[in-house]
Amino acid sequence: MGEKIRIYNTDIEIPDVPPHEEIEDWGMPKEEQYWRRKPLPSMFKFLNKDADGNIELTIEQERYASKEFHRIKNGFWFYNNGEPTYITGRHYYYLQYWTLENRKAPEYRETSRNYYLYLEHWYNVYWCLGIIRGKSRRSGASSEASANITGHVTTNKNARGGHVSKTSSDARKMFIYRMQFGFRHLPFFLQPTLANDKDSKTELVFNVPLSKSKKTKKAQLIDEVEGLNSILDYQPTATNSYDSERLTWFFGDEGGKYPADVPFSQFISIILETLVEGA
Repeated sequence: MGEKIRIYNTDIEIPDVPPHEEIEDWGMPKEEQYWRRKPLPSMFKFLNKDADGNIELTIEQERYASKEFHRIKNGFWFYNNGEPTYITGRHYYYLQYWTLENRKAPEYRETSRNYYLYLEHWYNVYWCLGIIRGKSRRSGASSEASANITGHVTTNKNARGGHVSKTSSDARKMFIYRMQFGFRHLPFFLQPTLANDKDSKTELVFNVPLSKSKKTKKAQLIDEVEGLNSILDYQPTATNSYDSERLTWFFGDEGGKYPADVPFSQFISIILETLVEGA
């Protein structure tokens, strides 16, 4: 059993501390051990492509990409001033690979670590359909939420991510300047094949299968022969947004500011039904 910590009146269990060699220390002494974003290794500076323009990874490159994908799914340990510190896979994805709208990398913050630990705990409780997050201005919550929904849709098959904000204009801006922008700056091995234009202002669709002539060739790390079959988009601020669709991840921004004719309590009750399959 790992350590238990209490976050927002919830007991969160941290995984067992792994062996020392599996904890990142950046090759630094204790006083210089803190989170830092690692650039891609130089082996990715030059990529081999086949006659059709598909990237062909070397064994070393594929091993590195697979290890990173494992961290995104299972979490990451690093030394913080000599203390073994665990962050969830979603948090690692955000810190290591997400790009903010100002083209900067996110900062490591303990409040964000607590949020991600809390989020992961409730995500794994089958009867919990979501969490509501109160926050202060400029705390990074919108950027984290944008990374969460994009990361979920691009690393899971048959995923559907939806977004609604206090106005339709705000939702469009969030999609273009946060989600789409962040996606375009991911490394190639975290970008599944797009069916539509990467500059689309309305949706990102990931459902392109490999052609029959390419089935013997190696697909991208998170693509498969039948395609990812996932989609990310936004809809207008209305009570019937997504009411007849299936969602696997929903990002509802600034619910307290929805217009009077779209009461958030009514809106979210409809959204919750789209997150459930069967009875």
